[in-house]
Amino acid sequence: FPNRLAVPRGDPDHPSSILVIASVEDAVWNDDYVEALQRISATISLVENRLVVESRAAAVLDSSPISIVLRSQKDFRVLDCNDAFANMVGRPSVESLLGTRPDAVLFASLADVAQVFRTSSAWMFDLVTAAPVQSDAGGTSQIQVYRGPQGRPVLAEIRCVAVAPVKDEPFILVHVVDITDTRKAA
Repeated sequence: FPNRLAVPRGDPDHPSSILVIASVEDAVWNDDYVEALQRISATISLVENRLVVESRAAAVLDSSPISIVLRSQKDFRVLDCNDAFANMVGRPSVESLLGTRPDAVLFASLADVAQVFRTSSAWMFDLVTAAPVQSDAGGTSQIQVYRGPQGRPVLAEIRCVAVAPVKDEPFILVHVVDITDTRKAA
């Protein structure tokens, strides 16, 4: 295609180009066409950069040993979470938690706990904080009791930060740390 114009872009490992399907000899390359081609190229660069950022963010979320949950600010349903959280609450996969509300993973009171765990976990409900506490680092902190594997109660400290993305649903970033063993030993 010697009479075609291709604008190479991208890095050497992932090259891409915009191919203009017009004969270079026949085309009228005025400033408007050149500017349009530059805008298209810039838009593609932005999309590619966003995909890189999103893949990095997904890698951080997925590989973290800390349980991480993204909850809707509107109705608190799970928008996303990582494997560490799914394991902590005894779910087979992240997908099984998507769309769930807090009552599906939290105990409201000791009365909700299976009889076999009630005596050994009663102390946990004395530590639950009724309302979130403002954190020095921003956001809020709270202690809650999660439904763990086989219904076993898990005492967890959660840290929440509200996030308002420009073009997406506002969400709450929640870090969940299992503190059962450290509090039981204290």
